[in-house]
Amino acid sequence: MLKIAILADLHLTDNSGSVKLKVLDWALEEARRRDAGLLVGIGDLTATGSAVQAELLFGRVAACGIPFCATPGNAECRESPDGVERQNIPSPGGVPLFLADSSADRLGEETLRRLGDLPGNGGFLLATHCPPSMWPESQRAVLDAAIARRAVTAVIAGHVHSDGPDTLRGLDPDKAAGGPPMMSIFTRSGDGNWSREDIVMPGVDPMDWTEAERAAFRRVLGVSCMYDPFGVLAEAAELKIPVAELRYGTTGGNTDISASLERWRNRGGRILSMHLPSLTGKEDSRRILEDAVRNAIALGCDRVTLHVPEIRAGEYPALKTRLADDCSRLIAPLLERGIRVGIENLHTINGKCAPEERVFGCTIPECADWIAALRDRTGSVGIGFHLDIGHARNNSPFSQTMNVSDYYNAPGLPVNGLHFHQVRQQPDGTFKNHAPLEEFYGKLIALGGYFLARRAGLLDPEAPVILEIQQPGGGIASYRKLTGHL
Repeated sequence: MLKIAILADLHLTDNSGSVKLKVLDWALEEARRRDAGLLVGIGDLTATGSAVQAELLFGRVAACGIPFCATPGNAECRESPDGVERQNIPSPGGVPLFLADSSADRLGEETLRRLGDLPGNGGFLLATHCPPSMWPESQRAVLDAAIARRAVTAVIAGHVHSDGPDTLRGLDPDKAAGGPPMMSIFTRSGDGNWSREDIVMPGVDPMDWTEAERAAFRRVLGVSCMYDPFGVLAEAAELKIPVAELRYGTTGGNTDISASLERWRNRGGRILSMHLPSLTGKEDSRRILEDAVRNAIALGCDRVTLHVPEIRAGEYPALKTRLADDCSRLIAPLLERGIRVGIENLHTINGKCAPEERVFGCTIPECADWIAALRDRTGSVGIGFHLDIGHARNNSPFSQTMNVSDYYNAPGLPVNGLHFHQVRQQPDGTFKNHAPLEEFYGKLIALGGYFLARRAGLLDPEAPVILEIQQPGGGIASYRKLTGHL
């Protein structure tokens, strides 16, 4: 009985310590445990098709000991044509498997010809990256004819990161929608039909955790008060939400908000954060940040969130010394009182990545350099990295080489806080951040990578996770939905 293990959409980067390798190791071991006779990659197993990524992938595959074949995805095209060639690995002879290269959203003419020539009742499994529903109509017709004559009796594709009759969500913990990372086993019976078994990685979903682990996560999950601090704090007190984040300039002064904060604290409020205004190259930004620091201290904040400087990336080398000196001086009163400072990453807009076009702080090295500059000047480890996973995800083209998972163990980025929100694609094709996040495994933002990193000890378990939702009432609604799964 022939068993084929299907692996899809891992998007493995050059990061040799990423939690994605834990997913790959699980999938390979599971294939061995289930006596799979063949491993099949159906594209986007690497993020850009680089030689480093291929070495990480193929080294583990070879050690697994199961024969491997693959067809490339669109991600393998990103670095060079060599990436596609590396993932174009023919299947062994005599196996009823048809690998269809759809990395360009369509089949090549030679592949299409071979598909049309498959013998009737051949009972082939067609494995490809881009689902046939996205192929040109004329190419779908060739596949339909092959299915009609039972030359093809099963189809499996990736690319869309979600499950369907002919698709699977794949292995990427940051993108797999609908659940934790997943692989599939296809088993062929004597009549040429295939059965499919989906196997989900255990231990990722909080429902697989111990109650103590779920309770520890609930202790650090909270909401941003954004533009309605009084209303959100009132609901946070009612729900006994342990973490809340204010935004400077929206509280109406220390006196006005103090009663709301006291009630929230009395109802179990543990960690109060304040999102401070950004430092820029302008004089008034220093004055505003200084006032915000005083405000955070007066309100008894336990930590603050502060964006990297609001400047163009190309300006950073010339402005670094002055800005780092100013910022270190301005945040010193916080550090003296043991108030933690989380430096937050930013993101590109509409894919503009040239240093003269985009803001500073869209890459891991830039954030790490700024944090190092502040730590060097203050001598304080109270300065860490506040990871906004939506900013990391909606950050083209850097998001292709620096996936969300890469931030969890990046050198120089000690995570001491996180912002969670969903990213939505707009009708014009652009992306919008800070949408409600009401499920663990949504489209574009899935939390599997965070859950894996947390359980692997890559993250401070006490780092607060703040739902930063712009939609009125969205933060509380998201909190209710997420905790309903805990």
